[in-house]
Amino acid sequence: AKAPVITATSVSPDGNGTVTITGNYFSKATAVSIGGIPATFRAVNSDTRITAVFAGVSGDLAVTTAGGTGTFSSVIVRINEVITFPAIAVHIYGDDDISLAAVSNNNGIPIIYSIDQPGVAVLTGSKLHIVNAGTVTVTASQAGDEVNNAAKSVAQIITINKKSLTVTAKDVLRPFGQVNPVFSVGYEGFVNGDDESKLTALPAASSTATELS
Repeated sequence: AKAPVITATSVSPDGNGTVTITGNYFSKATAVSIGGIPATFRAVNSDTRITAVFAGVSGDLAVTTAGGTGTFSSVIVRINEVITFPAIAVHIYGDDDISLAAVSNNNGIPIIYSIDQPGVAVLTGSKLHIVNAGTVTVTASQAGDEVNNAAKSVAQIITINKKSLTVTAKDVLRPFGQVNPVFSVGYEGFVNGDDESKLTALPAASSTATELS
């Protein structure tokens, strides 16, 4: 048996890791590798053609048969990074920080987040701290490198609803025959050190009681 002779390689531009290898004496190939890393799939289409699939990898390509090993120098296989970023539930002002949980098929390059409304939330790494009610778009991105094509960015819109307050008129005593005093109110539900100064309009308390009630 003769050793394989590799005359050309063609890497798919689709980023799926497919490599077409052409040459001679490929029958009964027992191994196909790039840079010593074996193909995740290989098919000997004929004595002159092999189709193989790799993860992102670079180096010399080798085809091994019973007759020996043939090589082809400097092959680079780039694969597409794919980000999965689950939808994020509606939150309420005052909730704990939101953990952003995008994942990728490539764990070797970090996912980077960005936001469009810093007045609604503050981003620190993969944590989102709510500072106001509103909507904020969070975008997950991932850069590429020699053997990975940059991922297509994925965005999620997060809705932050207003926090509900309970406003209660404070009890007062009024002597019979006198007009009602000015009523004051108490609040329950403020968070993050907020108080009534944050309200756009202050509530007013009144009573249907009269001097003769």
